[in-house]
Amino acid sequence: YNTVMPNFWNYNTFSTIKKSKCHIINDPSLSSSLKIKCQEKISNFKNQSNQYWNKEDFFESFFKYENISFWTPFKEYFFNLFENKIPDYIIQIEKIKVILNKYKIKNILIWSETNPIDLIFLQLRNQYGHKVFKLQHGYYPESQTSHNFTRAFRIYGLKSDKYFVWGELSKLQYLNHGFSDKKIIITGSTAHDAVFQQANSSQIQNDYILLGTNSPVGLFADEISTSIRQEYEDSIKTICREVIKSNKKLIVKLHPAIDQMDLTSIIHEVDPSIPIFR
Repeated sequence: YNTVMPNFWNYNTFSTIKKSKCHIINDPSLSSSLKIKCQEKISNFKNQSNQYWNKEDFFESFFKYENISFWTPFKEYFFNLFENKIPDYIIQIEKIKVILNKYKIKNILIWSETNPIDLIFLQLRNQYGHKVFKLQHGYYPESQTSHNFTRAFRIYGLKSDKYFVWGELSKLQYLNHGFSDKKIIITGSTAHDAVFQQANSSQIQNDYILLGTNSPVGLFADEISTSIRQEYEDSIKTICREVIKSNKKLIVKLHPAIDQMDLTSIIHEVDPSIPIFR
C-alpha cells in the first residue's frame, strides 16, 4: 500500500509482484458513515486548535537546538502546514484502519519513519497486534555533523520493532547510534547485491565507471553558498575528465529527488556523449 510511489515501474517489477502473489492494495474508499466521522474529527480539531497554538512557552522550548529556539521564524510555516495537512491525515488514518480490518496482515514493512503513511502504521500497530520492520534506505557517512542530521531527520528510525540492513557496515552504524543488536537483521540489498556478485565474477569487464551524484540541496547553511555549489560542479567536471583520461566509459546516475541539481549541461560540457540517467 503506497500513496507516494508507484507499486511497480516497469515489466520486471510488475512481474516480481505478480510472481510473489502479493496483493496491491489500492487507496480504499470510505463509507458514508466514515466520511461523516472524518468531517466531525476535522471540525473538532479546527475548533480546538486555537488552545494549542496559544501555548507559546511550550513551542519555544520544544523547537530548540543547542539551547537556541527557532520557534519565532518557524511559527507561521508550522501553523500553515498543520492546518493544511491534518485534515488529510485524519482521512488517511481512517483509510488505513479499513485496510487493517479488511486484510489479514501479519507484519508491516515500511520504508521510513518520516513518511506520514508509515507513521500511521507505526502508531496503529499495537492496536492491531502487528510488528513493524523498517528497510534501510541508504548509506550515510559518519561524522558529528551527519550524526546530528540523521537523528533530526530520523534516518535510522526510532520506533520500529526490527531493522533490515544491507550488511555488517550498516549494522555497525546502527549499533553506533544506540540500537540493540537484537533489533538489527542483515538482509542484504536487492538493489545492490546482484551488482557486487557480477563485480566479483572473473568474466566481468571493467570498462565502465558509474558515477552516482548527490548534490548540495540546502539542508545545511553552507550548502546555500554559491562557492560550495561552484566547487561541487568543478568536482563533477574533474571526475569526468579523469575517467575519460583512464580510458574508461563513464555512466552518470543522478539522484532522483526533485531538489537535486540537474547536472546534464555541466557534464556534457566535458563530453556530450556521456550517458546520464535520473
